Amino acid sequence: METNPVTQQTEETTEEISIRDILISCASHWRWYVATVVVALAVAVLYIKKTQPVYKRDASIMVLERNDKPTVLNQLLNDYVDFGFFADNTNVNNVIAAIKSPDVMSEVVDLLGLDVSYTTRGTFYDKTLYGKTLPVKVVFRDIPKDETASLHIRLEKNGGIKMSEFVKNGKPQNSYDLTCHVGQTVNTPLGRLTIERQPHYPSAVADNDEIDVRKSDNASATGRFLGGLSVEIGDKKSTILDLSYNDVSGKRAEDILSAVIDIYNKVWMKNRNEVSAGATKFLDERLAIIERELDNVDNDISRYKSKNLLPDVEKAYSLSMERADKNSAILLDLNTKLSVAGYIRDYITNRANTNQLLPANMGLDDGKTDGLIDKYNALQLERNSLMVNGGKNNPLVKDIDKALNQLRRSVISSINNMIVSLSTRIGHIQNDEQKTNTDISTNPTQAKELLAVERQQKVKEALYLFLLQKREENQLSQSFTADNTQIVKSPTGSNVPLKPKKGMIMLIALVIGLALPTGVIYLMETTNNKVRGRKDIEDNLTAPFVGEIPLVEEERKGLSALKPAQEKAYGIVVEHGNHNLINEAFRIVRTNIEFLTPQGNGASVQMLTSYNSGSGKTFLAMNIATSLAIKDKRVLVIDGDLRTAGLSRYIGNPKLGLSNYLGRHTDDIDSIICHYETCPGLDIMPSGVVPPNPAELLASDRWPRLLAEMKKRYDYIFVDCPPIDAVADTSIISHYAERTLFVVRAGKLERAMLADLEKLYRSGRLNNLSVILNGTRNAGTPYAYRYGYSYGYGTNPKSNSLIDYFRR
Repeated sequence: METNPVTQQTEETTEEISIRDILISCASHWRWYVATVVVALAVAVLYIKKTQPVYKRDASIMVLERNDKPTVLNQLLNDYVDFGFFADNTNVNNVIAAIKSPDVMSEVVDLLGLDVSYTTRGTFYDKTLYGKTLPVKVVFRDIPKDETASLHIRLEKNGGIKMSEFVKNGKPQNSYDLTCHVGQTVNTPLGRLTIERQPHYPSAVADNDEIDVRKSDNASATGRFLGGLSVEIGDKKSTILDLSYNDVSGKRAEDILSAVIDIYNKVWMKNRNEVSAGATKFLDERLAIIERELDNVDNDISRYKSKNLLPDVEKAYSLSMERADKNSAILLDLNTKLSVAGYIRDYITNRANTNQLLPANMGLDDGKTDGLIDKYNALQLERNSLMVNGGKNNPLVKDIDKALNQLRRSVISSINNMIVSLSTRIGHIQNDEQKTNTDISTNPTQAKELLAVERQQKVKEALYLFLLQKREENQLSQSFTADNTQIVKSPTGSNVPLKPKKGMIMLIALVIGLALPTGVIYLMETTNNKVRGRKDIEDNLTAPFVGEIPLVEEERKGLSALKPAQEKAYGIVVEHGNHNLINEAFRIVRTNIEFLTPQGNGASVQMLTSYNSGSGKTFLAMNIATSLAIKDKRVLVIDGDLRTAGLSRYIGNPKLGLSNYLGRHTDDIDSIICHYETCPGLDIMPSGVVPPNPAELLASDRWPRLLAEMKKRYDYIFVDCPPIDAVADTSIISHYAERTLFVVRAGKLERAMLADLEKLYRSGRLNNLSVILNGTRNAGTPYAYRYGYSYGYGTNPKSNSLIDYFRR
């Protein structure tokens, strides 16, 4: 297969040319960009105007650990830290969860009165009033926290206040208006209301004299304000937390952050003190019991020694005694733990302590048991808090009671397992001790009995001292409890709104304004399967290219320039001495035809045809003939389309014409030739009456005789033919035409048909086929693509600089 070098070269640069085509097409539709950019920017400005500014405030706090306490307190507490109460390794993630809890925000809402909002109606949005902009405050004395209400108030300069538009729980109340004064409590459809004067009254009244007051229920307000709070870890290697809050009022955002920090510290201290108080109560009870038991043991020892006159145990069998001492020490430690475990189990199983906190960190050295106790105490604190607000019938309290019962059973089970383990170890040590006692059997029985009693005394003394030390430690913990956090950065922020970001919005609008027409143009270009211009002809055809004729459009001025271009219907556009774009285009076509037409062999018969109707064959035939006639050439244009007679309309569709001569109704050739009055040297042979058999008439011997006679009279003969393959007429005429001018209409012929046209050219079916491109758009504008007709003919070359850059 023969390869088209032009097409092959085009395929290698398809991507570059496609981008260039799109850029040029975008430039030619500059009016679209103007319209979309203006609309997009207008919408962006309207959006900015209608969006209430949002401000951001930031704060930083440091979660204190054990080493973060003051230096003086460090020295005092370091001696007690190993006992467990001051092991304060705070989990930062737990602190974040506590700060962002609804309970903390609910208290903030109550503290700052955030459930009541104040707005004044503005041009584009309702402005929120707070701080310096809020002149008065409305106190709803009879509206519960779980109900909503709203009203409209108008502030008069004389201190009077007019109230209207009362709404309660979404239902409008009585429509009459009420009047009162600042500081007065008045009965309204919403119950008693008090209008309290704010510090900036009356200076804030001038701009905010009409206020809409809305009271939300506490749960809704808590959820709304909790959504603006953000808490994040500033650095993974530190315990510093970054708090931020976004709000339409910068002052309100600062107050919310400060209140959140203060309330969290208060809640933390309250919970810590409750745990310490529960531990103190338990220690006091156990110390009283141990003290009584220790007194009983001391009395038993005293009576036993008095009764048996027991002397001191001799230091016999030193090795056995050392072993016995070692076993005694182990038994002492195990018995101490066993007693503590027993005390804790008795405390838990006592019904009187059902809803009490369990003693924590009692030195059991069992991580599982200590963890269960800590979990139980935390859940018990949460239950106590819910009991204050909801009572026993609160479903959450019942669920927590079930969880507490399950945890209590788990703690008892864990302690029982510990007691069994300790008892087993004590049994082993006692067996070993019994063997040791056998070695010292020579000692008096009284000495052994006394030793057992003294061992009990030591156990009681050790347990008593341990509990006494824990009580003192707990007292110190309560006395020196400090806040869990320290403020590193107070709530501050910029007065520049976080939202809306005007520059970003305008940039996005500009991008959308540019991208939208670009996308449409790209879609149009990618889906357009029609011939677009000369480039498509050059890339797909090797046939000679005679020239291209631009599309003639109506002249547009002012706002009409933004509307889509409309094609203007023209007849003869070629004029002598006219150097506009269309005339120059036809002069180029004329020159190329003269160059392709051999001289000295009589007139050249050239037919014009196309693949589809509406390609402009008749228009081209008349104007090409006119351009030749202007050069004093004798030109004849024959209307060879006997079916539609399109060319005959130029001279009024005379009844006598080619069909009459071919049909033998006349033999006078001069009678069927019409002289075009406005152009000397141009003659037209109309088609005449539409015959029933055009193909048969053209196939008769009169057609070649007619052409032979016309060649003697004229320099050029143009035959306007029907579309090829539509009827047989064109094929018949082509046998007698020395050259075929094939018209391709831009925007009408599919590019896929160019391959068929190339085959038609290579087959030689049409003599000396040449191509004329008709109807190319923008050929004479600054956005023309690869044409060059505008050079020197009334256009400004400098205005084409950008487009010319893309054409190169």
